[in-house]
Amino acid sequence: MAVVSSFQWDEDFLRQNIDVFRTKLYLVVYADSDEQQSYEESKPSANIRYIYPPIYRRGIMHSKLMILKFALYLRIVVPTANFVSYDWGYTGPDLTVEQIAILLSLGLATSNTVELDVVSSSVGKLTMEFLAKIYASCRGYQISDRRIVQNGVAKETPGDLADHFRFYFPSLKTVLGSLQGRGGAGTICLNSKWFNEASFPRKVFRECISGTAQYA
Repeated sequence: MAVVSSFQWDEDFLRQNIDVFRTKLYLVVYADSDEQQSYEESKPSANIRYIYPPIYRRGIMHSKLMILKFALYLRIVVPTANFVSYDWGYTGPDLTVEQIAILLSLGLATSNTVELDVVSSSVGKLTMEFLAKIYASCRGYQISDRRIVQNGVAKETPGDLADHFRFYFPSLKTVLGSLQGRGGAGTICLNSKWFNEASFPRKVFRECISGTAQYA
């Protein structure tokens, strides 16, 4: 079962990545009455149910969220990408990462720890304190609660946050080794001054290498 929210949709991309005939899907979309009829008429599977959140004032529904239920765990993905191939880097032979995605795997049998994976194309001046707050939030804590955060540090964080929090970012070697090289890096950036600071959480970082044939 999956719940997916997006502003834009690519049905071909959906069918390529999800078995719509075996997976029960709840798709949250922004659409006016005419577009809603179009979605319903072109529905590729009876397993798909479209949900149209009401808009009570001028504006649009632009949220992105994925809740993916597996047999033994629940995975929550908070991307900045719409559910279209371009946003996820599927642009023919030139595969790039232009979006950030936070992957949160929740063990249904325990609330002790969560596994958190973040993939990013641009990284700012991070600190372990900031990541600890993100981790605490993912465990359901209100980080504004002084009982949870004291002196700017999240309490009840696992002994070594790096065992449960992984931040994926491509190194210069990986970028240069890709088919497009340095010119294909797009918005990938990280100031070396910040990376070399003592407070930068280098130990949570992992090399981000594409598993597809687009990487040389």
